Amino acid sequence: MTMKLSRLKPLFLVALAALPLFWGLFFPEDEPPPFSEESALLPFPGASKGKPYPDIAGIYGVYDGEGELLGYSASSSALGIEVSGYGGAMELVVGLDVEGRVAGVVVLGNAETPNYLYKVLESKAFSALSGKSISDRFAIGDDLDGVSRATVTWQAIVLGTKEIAAVISTGVLKRDVSFSAEGGNRTATIIKLSVVFLIFIGAFSLAKLKPKSRLLRYLSILTFTILVALIWGIFLSLQGLAYLLMGKPQPLLVIPIFYLLLFLSLLTTTIFGRTYCGYLCPLGLVMDLAYRLKTPQAKIPSWAKHSAGAVKYILLILVVLLCLHVGGVGPAGWEPFTILYLTGIKFAVVILTIAIFSASLLYPYLWCRYLCGVGAILGACSAFAPVAVRKDKNCDLCERCIPACPVEAISITGGETLPYIDPTLCLRCGECFRVCPRGAIKS
Repeated sequence: MTMKLSRLKPLFLVALAALPLFWGLFFPEDEPPPFSEESALLPFPGASKGKPYPDIAGIYGVYDGEGELLGYSASSSALGIEVSGYGGAMELVVGLDVEGRVAGVVVLGNAETPNYLYKVLESKAFSALSGKSISDRFAIGDDLDGVSRATVTWQAIVLGTKEIAAVISTGVLKRDVSFSAEGGNRTATIIKLSVVFLIFIGAFSLAKLKPKSRLLRYLSILTFTILVALIWGIFLSLQGLAYLLMGKPQPLLVIPIFYLLLFLSLLTTTIFGRTYCGYLCPLGLVMDLAYRLKTPQAKIPSWAKHSAGAVKYILLILVVLLCLHVGGVGPAGWEPFTILYLTGIKFAVVILTIAIFSASLLYPYLWCRYLCGVGAILGACSAFAPVAVRKDKNCDLCERCIPACPVEAISITGGETLPYIDPTLCLRCGECFRVCPRGAIKS
């Protein structure tokens, strides 16, 4: 029965993929308000009048009090350009002077976490956008500085500014622009991608070759947590996945490192089980620390296990629905523990994190087993993993592995000759490897 239920979980992925399609069918997005003269003047200090450009809809000519042309202005929505920040769609108004230089950039609407947007708007890097020639590369880390801890917001503004200015330049100033959106310094991005790839390969190798070593497992998690999650703020959080789950993936150039991590995680999980959860996940590290404190622990009654296990799938669906409703990833930002690695701390999320950590002292790996949306996706992907953790014929049914598993992924049910290790629950923590006296568990 346990095996049959676990193998139904991939159907959840089909339902999740269909969700944004049905939402868009029944709840089409509202049209943005029309671009007005008042908005068109914002990027030009001292401007007093704007006139719609006759040949291209969505562009205004902007004039001073004496009627002299200062330049042209357009918004992202008026030109049909989609600008996606960290929290959702952004509305940018960009002014370009008659010499082809950026006169100003205004964020007219956004769904960003206030801390992220404030970091960008108050930065020297944002100020440096004004005055840049449209012929510049607009590359963060090259001709523009970065803004730490607000990378996605800043990249979205830079890419949106370049694209809007390029439309004005080619359509009005009649100057061709070779537009190639640069999401950042290419060399730095390649180095980061290489580091993430090597850390992932190292973690995967340890999971396969040294599953008994707790020290090496911690070394793998800490390396990823410190270098990638803390310094770069990138890991598989629900907030990071929300755009994809909403059917609105962000451009590859904006978050290439996240996409590489996601691809590697989904690929290896589908074949080998949840390696990411056991050897890389920073949130799993928090749960493991709670488990290692060895406080008095309780267990979910057997009759309630399947119902409790379904909670994370239901929560994930609800969060995606909320994100679709508000048009941004804000609802996914309530994910606990991310406050340890990202900025934009909410007091309520701090309280929620403390509550879940405290409950995890009583119920081991509470977050991973019953609440984690990322775990729900990876669990569903691993249902048919052909090389997941499993028992072999050397098992003598001593059953030591069953109580050793902190997530209760191992069980014996009617008709089974060997303990069944549920790949949708197994986090590859290695506890079963360490207690098996016959080495009957294989990875």
